[in-house]
Amino acid sequence: MASLAYISIPPCATRLQSPPPSSSSSSLQRAKKVTTPLPNPTSPPSVSSTNSPQAPSGMNSSTAAAFSLLPQMLLSSTIPNAPLSPSVKDKEKERDAGKGPQLLTTKEPLSIPITTANFKRFVAKVGPIFWMQDRIEEVILWKRGWRVTGVWMVAYAFLCYFPMMVFAVPHLLLIGTMLASYPYSKPKPGETSSSDSVNWQGNLQAIQNLMGFVADAHDLIQPHLHLLVLTPAHLPSPAYADVPVPPPVSSYPPLILLTLLLTFPPLVALLASPLFPTRFVCLVIGLLPLVATHPRVRPVLPALGKLA
Repeated sequence: MASLAYISIPPCATRLQSPPPSSSSSSLQRAKKVTTPLPNPTSPPSVSSTNSPQAPSGMNSSTAAAFSLLPQMLLSSTIPNAPLSPSVKDKEKERDAGKGPQLLTTKEPLSIPITTANFKRFVAKVGPIFWMQDRIEEVILWKRGWRVTGVWMVAYAFLCYFPMMVFAVPHLLLIGTMLASYPYSKPKPGETSSSDSVNWQGNLQAIQNLMGFVADAHDLIQPHLHLLVLTPAHLPSPAYADVPVPPPVSSYPPLILLTLLLTFPPLVALLASPLFPTRFVCLVIGLLPLVATHPRVRPVLPALGKLA
């Protein structure tokens, strides 16, 4: 057996030879060369690719990039790194799936194509909701002037004085919607309707700010929720006699619960009494936030809070 200068070939090795065409098929032959192509980023359309939506043509490049990356970022931040194993509750849900309608939160399994498709549809359809939110904020924060907010205050006072007129509000809303949708101005040649165009960037910005508002509200309320939580340290129980119980965060929950239990019967009796001023109380509760958000009242609220 011949050997090269820089490697040593064991004596049991057999050299691969290129046999002539007339040799038998039992002799050793060189293995065929197998080529593996590199992944092609532009894969042909398939069933799975058709389900995953593309960025709409009405968006610019920056908004389209954010639109395509946002579902993946949301999933990567919510899905844990550890592999998910089916639990007993998941198996029970799968077993009871055919017994009745499923809940909305478990209707579809977690999937990137479904998340992307639903997110695209949600962004396209959520515009009227944020439009209504802006109009409500303009009225509450006096952004449109005292006349607009004053009209809404008078309308609320009218409903408080005649509460049966609340049932006529749906009719008024439908009439106002139909009158507001009528095109009073003549459209220009080549001008598209405002309902056909979607403000993708504005809707994404509104969703971003709404998520931040919900998180900020949760962070604001979370430090005070311990006042409503009872623990075995507050009310000792024989079931926790052998279990070490940490000390309570606050000693006020039993006092708050006792106060609520003592004041509930008088409250029910007061509400059932014909002498209770229901209309006046509703009027004060509804108008007080509008008074508190007036531009001249808001600077005084921090000082009143310090005095309290």
